[in-house]
Amino acid sequence: MLAPADRAQAALERVVAEKPGGHRRVGQVEMARAVAEAIEQGSHLICEAGPGTGKSFGYVIPAIVSGQKVIVATATKGLQDQLAKKDLPFLAEAMAGLGITFSWAVVKGRQNYLCKSRLVERLEKEGLVAQQIALEGLDYELPEDLRLLAEWADVHPTGDRDDLPAELPEGLWESVSVTGMECPGRDECPQAGDCFAMAALDAAADADIVIVNHHLYGSDLALGGGVVLPDHDVLIVDEAHRLEDTMASALGIELAQGRFWQVQRSAGSYLRGQSPRSKADKILRPLADQTKRVQQSLDRTDVGRVDGAGALGAAFSAAASSLAAVTKAIRASEPTSPGVLGARARVLRLAVHLAGDVGMAVEPPDGYVSWIERDSDRTAYRIAPIEVGPLLAEQLLGRVPVILTSATLSVAGSVAPFAERLGFETGDESGPLRYRALQVESPFDYRAQGRVYVAARLPEPRSPDYQARALVELEALLLASGGRALVLTTSYRMLTIISDHLHDAVPFEILTQGDLPKLRLIERFEEDETSVLVATMGFWEGLD
Repeated sequence: MLAPADRAQAALERVVAEKPGGHRRVGQVEMARAVAEAIEQGSHLICEAGPGTGKSFGYVIPAIVSGQKVIVATATKGLQDQLAKKDLPFLAEAMAGLGITFSWAVVKGRQNYLCKSRLVERLEKEGLVAQQIALEGLDYELPEDLRLLAEWADVHPTGDRDDLPAELPEGLWESVSVTGMECPGRDECPQAGDCFAMAALDAAADADIVIVNHHLYGSDLALGGGVVLPDHDVLIVDEAHRLEDTMASALGIELAQGRFWQVQRSAGSYLRGQSPRSKADKILRPLADQTKRVQQSLDRTDVGRVDGAGALGAAFSAAASSLAAVTKAIRASEPTSPGVLGARARVLRLAVHLAGDVGMAVEPPDGYVSWIERDSDRTAYRIAPIEVGPLLAEQLLGRVPVILTSATLSVAGSVAPFAERLGFETGDESGPLRYRALQVESPFDYRAQGRVYVAARLPEPRSPDYQARALVELEALLLASGGRALVLTTSYRMLTIISDHLHDAVPFEILTQGDLPKLRLIERFEEDETSVLVATMGFWEGLD
């Protein structure tokens, strides 16, 4: 019988031979063998593999061959979709010829799925509008976009926003979806038996390969592990250079005025529908006052590290008392319809979650740091672990073998600094926190295959002439290249400006992020070799 590494290599080479345009890559084979050995031995692996290695096949094929339950965590939804809708379907067909079958599932954050409870709530409200209009002797039609969305939800198997046939009007998706902070969960939601997010979790429980993102995995870890996601034998982390920041965010909290206003709006809408307005306002007014006090305290606090004591701590403490009163009133209410019952569960969850985070802000745990962040229109108070390494060492690295991969993990040729920040230990002796390091060179010959052009003549980005001159420069580059370009911007504002300009300036098809679902946009980009795709920087991570 072949060793696991040999089996993984044989499967990889068979798959590559069947893939159109596929060819053997030495680094990919080396990576696949190392991943197979790590899974077999139950050990940790950190693999830096340059662009063009074929990392996804390099780790997912040995994961499949192992027969173990594996969670693959990516930093971006783009790579999640590439794995689930392109790579894994191809592998399922190719590996069937080897007698290897497997199942897979994708789990995304709650806000990516249509919420049946909120849809029912929205349709009930539209029904009340229809009744009122009918009393006035007028005809009423359900808004076309909402009608089409309801029909789509009735027949679609996953309810995943990325599967929508077209982009929705601003605000519509937000009115029929929830965040993880709002979702009341399987035990409390009246639509739990028909819930897309719950169905995704149920599918994940039965699947061999489960695709998630870093933040969702971190959120599950913050709850103790195995609470949201299923138990698993192996964790593989792609785009691992982003794991430290994502884990710090998932294991911490952020408080800004928007969260308080969200609770106030949601609770206000709910309570005013369940009791006289004057009674609801009496309960809500202290929260409104304390929300203003929190915002004033945030605005008066300097950017940087802060202590929870003082005016900011007092404001948070007062807000906690107001939240407790609102929560008590919501619990005491008696909903009368499925839509209202769902609204009650959602608003209660939102208020309880905020109250818990406010409590953490009043007394930050040991080993955590708190600070103020501020941009042009928003101030936020954040708490995060000073180091994620000790938490990961305790809650993750001692439980399952972890395989980390990315193109950029090393510092001065070593992955040790990266490994130590994540809780691994460096040394020759064995142990639960030890790891093997593998660095695989990119197969690309950058000098022969690429050119770097720096537009040194452009003014500083803050210059009033920058935008116009940058557009002229970009137009010239695209004409010189015959299109065939991925244009990345650092803001949605520039995305719109560049896209609008290029539509009139160059004779190529201009594809713009947001015009179509991402996978369809990429397909169009591949189909037309002269097309130009304009997107934000995050779009290209995980782009095949």
